[in-house]
Amino acid sequence: MRKILTFCAFVCAAGCAFASGKSVAKVDDSMVFLQNDLIERAFVIGDGFYTRSFVSRTAGKEYATAESREFVVDIDGKTYDGRSFDFAGAEVTPLKDGKRADVTLTGRDELKGVQIGLSYWIYDDSPAIRKRMEIRNGTGHELMIENLDVESLRLVPVDTYMTNIYANYGTNITRIPYVGDYYDPAVLLYNEIWKEGIILGNEAPGVLKRTGCYEKDFHVSIGMKRSDEDYPFRKYLADGDSFVSPGTFILFSKKDKWQDCFEVELGNYVRNHLGAKLFERDSYPLFYYCTWIPFKTSITSDIVKDLADNLEDTGVEVLLIDDGWSDNWGDYNSHPERFPEGMQETCIYIRSKGLIPGMWFSIASINKDSDIYREHPEWAVKAKDGSPGNVYCLDDFRVTMSMSSPWYDYILGKLKHYVRTCGLGYVKLDFAVSSSAYITDKEISGDYSAKGGKDGYRDRQSSFWSLYQSSMRLFDDLKAEFPDLIIDCTFEAWGKYHLIDYALMQHADVDWLTNYEFPAPEGPVSIRQINFERSRVVPVQTMMIGNQLIDSPMWQFTYQSLASGVQLMCGDPRNLTDEQKTWYRTISDWFRTMDKKYEYTKYAYRSDIFDRPSMSGWDGCYRFNPEKQGGLLFFYRNGSLTECMTFPVPMTEESAVYKISRPDGSVVGTFGGKELQESGLRISLPEKFSAEILEIEKM
Repeated sequence: MRKILTFCAFVCAAGCAFASGKSVAKVDDSMVFLQNDLIERAFVIGDGFYTRSFVSRTAGKEYATAESREFVVDIDGKTYDGRSFDFAGAEVTPLKDGKRADVTLTGRDELKGVQIGLSYWIYDDSPAIRKRMEIRNGTGHELMIENLDVESLRLVPVDTYMTNIYANYGTNITRIPYVGDYYDPAVLLYNEIWKEGIILGNEAPGVLKRTGCYEKDFHVSIGMKRSDEDYPFRKYLADGDSFVSPGTFILFSKKDKWQDCFEVELGNYVRNHLGAKLFERDSYPLFYYCTWIPFKTSITSDIVKDLADNLEDTGVEVLLIDDGWSDNWGDYNSHPERFPEGMQETCIYIRSKGLIPGMWFSIASINKDSDIYREHPEWAVKAKDGSPGNVYCLDDFRVTMSMSSPWYDYILGKLKHYVRTCGLGYVKLDFAVSSSAYITDKEISGDYSAKGGKDGYRDRQSSFWSLYQSSMRLFDDLKAEFPDLIIDCTFEAWGKYHLIDYALMQHADVDWLTNYEFPAPEGPVSIRQINFERSRVVPVQTMMIGNQLIDSPMWQFTYQSLASGVQLMCGDPRNLTDEQKTWYRTISDWFRTMDKKYEYTKYAYRSDIFDRPSMSGWDGCYRFNPEKQGGLLFFYRNGSLTECMTFPVPMTEESAVYKISRPDGSVVGTFGGKELQESGLRISLPEKFSAEILEIEKM
């Protein structure tokens, strides 16, 4: 039976030319094309729908090797892909802006009533193609969806000889085959001889990510965990409903350094096109203070007011009241002894000092002796033995509530109440929802019971996706009512140690990534280490890291270290001298001015210029905006025996002239771009564990 092909919207006639420099989607006979000056991808519609060609125009190479499967999915236990999905018709819709093509495959015979929708995005300024998959159920009965690969292609950068894989946020080099997991939002396949790379991007949330690299033949796959793996994906799809997958992307890069594939090509794509909530704002806070150290749960309203008094003239923008303000995890009433007048009055006082109030909540893991749990134990997840589940930690006095139960409406209502009545500008949402950052037993995760509700599930396998989906919907619902609210979803809530990914930053703003309580200088160096390890793949400005002290004996080095990431400090500001307060105010005002001038906080560049921070060697970071040709240069001596070092500055334009200045306005000098690239910038720091932060500006 001949399959029907329908073209919708603007359809180019056969042989029509692509507009130079612009991304377009084109339909020509039985082919679909996506093309710009950097890439071209061609699909066949006939006996299946699949990618026939995938070209890096920058490298001048064809990377697709033979015919692909395009996608893979199990529907009711049977596997289908782009070549085996039996469809009666294909509808192709290149949208009017020319940036996206939608392909709808309508099943027939045993697949009658099933539609597969594939959406592809292409961008004028990026060698990337992004993809999502939608499954629509019109069968009249429920479908079970499993083992989903949104992308499944035969794709090789030149050849597999000398092709290495850079994984674990770009920190680990390994060889094929490789399967990426929750620490792999983006995996780079890089041929060391030809200097060509392919980045496989996975936007699935948390522990659900799976990225396969040459497990069989030359196939790569980007999708969700499989049914026989830990944290599997499963979705029960009712008649009339649809499932939309997380996004994926494939990005080609030709760079002499593998690091630049991440920091230049991927960085530009993530910053401009991946939908980071933080970067959708006109501005955001740069300097945060948190009460956790040293006060922990002994924080009181009187202490908070004293802190606000002493932070008023320091440049701190957000005062976060961490755990200890409430009567009980779950009930979230203000503590009757520590905050007797209520949180609203305390937050009014904070705002009277020109500070933004923030508060901490555990969004799912609560105490068993809370009133809400005693009233609704049925909202809790269940452990494997049927008892109330605690996926956060191994104790018997906490329980994890299901985000896909009516608990969702309860906790959303609590959050909205406090944001509205207290004028909160920041919420820290903590602790485990579906899996633990600390428990290594994979069996203690998910929900072994069934839950209804909007994002409900039928069994443990389907609970993982639903619990993440509910969490992301919670963030979206908060954003819809309070668009200026900074939402911090911690790594513990997201499900694994030091975990951050694209799904989190698309729905929340930041991730409290970890805590280092080592005293300076070890603590600040440790924070720069994890910034170094994560920021090749995820913007460094989305990562909050505690718990360094504002009143540290090495307070300047501590702040300067944090400033190459996010200025988040704890400690006791009541110990600050007037001189220290003035310094904090002056330097934080300077950073704010620099961000308005350059938007430097959206950028981070280390390449192979700077080593991973250590206690014994130099390191640094360039937060340089190439479009504005300016930004900040960070240098740290640490414990190195070498007093002077010279570092190249490769982001400059060769023919331009640059002025380099200190925060106090004194000029280091003027330098030609070629000079900075080839001879470098000489930095002298006479004292160990000191820093130099400089402005660089194209004249």
